[in-house]
Amino acid sequence: MIEPNRFVVTRHQLNQQITSKKNSFNIVQISDLHLKQFNNRAQHIAEQVNKLNPNIVLFTGDSIDQVEQLDGFDRFLSLLDKQTAKYAIMGNWE
Repeated sequence: MIEPNRFVVTRHQLNQQITSKKNSFNIVQISDLHLKQFNNRAQHIAEQVNKLNPNIVLFTGDSIDQVEQLDGFDRFLSLLDKQTAKYAIMGNWE
């Protein structure tokens, strides 16, 4: 009940002495999305990802559970900034 609805944003800054807004590089990692269908939750997550203004979005497994859910995932991806690089690895559900 909790995990499918849990949305957590954590921030980690590396090399604080040399990092500035000018030379920063933002990575967003999305794991265990388990997107069964496109819904308000997916819309909210896409909006939050775009607000973070990432250079790269990494999907680290379990984005969907079944091939029939690809359309919803495709719709989710279409909401993310088109200029942002996106990479994915498969989880144990894909």
